[in-house]
Order: sequence, then structure tokens, then C-alpha cells
Amino acid sequence: MGTRPPTRRFVRWLGAIALVAAAHSISTDPALAGEPGDAKRMEVGLAPLDLFTGPWHLRQHHFNEAGDAIATVKGTEEIVWVLNGRAIRRTYTAISEPANFRAVGMLTWNVADGEYEGVWFDNVSTNGPTTVTATWNDDQRTLLATLRSRAADESPLEFKVLERFTDADHRVATTYRIRGSETIKLLEVEYTRAAPCPDRLRIIYDRGVEYQGQ
Repeated sequence: MGTRPPTRRFVRWLGAIALVAAAHSISTDPALAGEPGDAKRMEVGLAPLDLFTGPWHLRQHHFNEAGDAIATVKGTEEIVWVLNGRAIRRTYTAISEPANFRAVGMLTWNVADGEYEGVWFDNVSTNGPTTVTATWNDDQRTLLATLRSRAADESPLEFKVLERFTDADHRVATTYRIRGSETIKLLEVEYTRAAPCPDRLRIIYDRGVEYQGQ
């Protein structure tokens, strides 16, 4: 029995597989992905996030709209590099009753827009994830983030979070609710590293986060 020639449909199918494979190789080969210099700009943009990585102990202080402290809880945060160093994952837990508050977030650097972007999920919200955009101020050691989500009635919610390093092993994050022209302080979180800051990060921090050699 002779060999039957391939049908046109089979040939088209093989061609589609080849195109998909070629596209995948381009997207995963650093030498072919993006514009020249993107890899270096990505590396420089991500470098400040190295300061955040590691295990942290935290004290979370809650305020009412009058500015009075109404509760304080303890917790932890674990921040690690993921996806071959293209993003950090933040796993946040606050010990409270009747159930612990838990959140998981991802943050990366957008080369095109020159800012950080991310998304957060938690075990309380019911209207989807919270989106994050942020900028880093090297002189002040601060990350200023804008968070957007929706309330239970689907109305938009906006928050500002100012996260500031007081030294290499301590930082403070203050959350404000933005409501029209009002800025309302809701939360302040004090972080202390659970393990000493690595010497590499401590040197970088002390000299002004220059990032060379990373």
C-alpha cells in the first residue's frame, strides 16, 4: 500500500503549530523580546523592589474617620521574587477575629509606562481584585501606590498607600482613603524584618540605592 499524501487541512494544521512555536521562541528569548535596552531598563526598574524582599513582622494600626486609633493587630508579610525575577509576590497575613485577614499581591515594573503595576487579592473582597500603580522615590525611600477597587455596591474605591523605609530593616506603610476632595487616614502598618537585612541590600541602602552590580 502506498503512502497517502498529506491533506491540505493537515498541512495547514502543521503550519499553525510552527507559527505558534516560533512566536513562543521569540517571546521567551531575551535576545529577541522587546526593544533594545528593555532588559536593562527592566532590571533597573525592578531593583528598588529588592529592598522589600524577605520575611517581615508587622503591627497594623486602624483609625476611624475622625483620626482616632481603634484597633491594633499583629501579622506577617513574606515578599519573594517570582517569575525569574520579573515580579515580587507579597503574602500578607493579619491576625484578627473572627478570621485572619489574608492577601496575596504581585508587583512588577512596566518599562513602557515607567511605573510599577500590580494586582492584589484578599479573603474579604467580593468584587474582584485591587489594581495597583506605584512610583518609587529614591531620595526619600518611598513607594507611593494608588489602589483601585469596587465596594459591595459596585461604586469605585480609591486609596493611596505611602510606604517608607526608615532604615534597611524598618518601614512604615500608611493607607489613605481618597473620597472626592477628602483624604482620610485609615491604616498604618509598621514593619520589622524577621531576619537581618542581607549585607548586599544594607550597603545599597546606605549608599543611596545605586543598584550597580546586581
